[in-house]
Amino acid sequence: MLETCWSIEIHGRDVYTHEVFAEFQRQVVAARDYCHVKSIVQVGEVRTIGISSKSGKVRVVNFNTSTKATHCSCRMFESLGIICRHIIVVLKNEGCNEIPSQYVLHRWTKMVARQLSYDANGHELEGPSTCLSPTIKKLYSETCSKFSLALHVAKHCEDKMRYFHKVVADAFTQLGQMGAISEQSKVQEFESFVGTSFPSVINIHPPDVANTKGTGKRLKRGSEQTVNQKKKRANSIQKVPDK
Repeated sequence: MLETCWSIEIHGRDVYTHEVFAEFQRQVVAARDYCHVKSIVQVGEVRTIGISSKSGKVRVVNFNTSTKATHCSCRMFESLGIICRHIIVVLKNEGCNEIPSQYVLHRWTKMVARQLSYDANGHELEGPSTCLSPTIKKLYSETCSKFSLALHVAKHCEDKMRYFHKVVADAFTQLGQMGAISEQSKVQEFESFVGTSFPSVINIHPPDVANTKGTGKRLKRGSEQTVNQKKKRANSIQKVPDK
């Protein structure tokens, strides 16, 4: 759901994954509500803009009017890979309706979730998407997004990286203790294909009660019926009295 009428927010919704867009949207709302231009100084193609925010601290944004290259003193893009509220204000004032392509990291886009993953030897790490249930697809996409975001945040600090490494290692150990991974059954694959699950209990109406009065007889073959007919004719001839 959009929070503003700004075109740059619409562009972020279209290109970013759900998790990344949520953070980008917070920056857009903050840019609208709390950020104001305090000063503008231009030297050649580089424009230096002072932006104040809710904290009262002025951030300095350098904007190249030719290449759209932008840098903010808060360094949020360098830390998270998402442009900050200060840059968003500058881009909007410059008439940019979209995020410059150099500031849309591929790892944060929706296209990443649609691609297959491969290891260093080029082997596919995951099966076709049709083999995964909708719930697992959603969890897989969100987990990849959060993992990449956390890795990007931690990579500039050794303490953060060591902590993140320990968390991942502990999680991997815990997953191993949960037992072997069970393959999908044929029923689960078919349920995933048709998009619905089979009922656990199937009610079958009992058949109509047949009339079984008397003794059942075996159906006779054609040869047996012919022999019986001949016997009946012979018996009837023998029973005819002489005149």
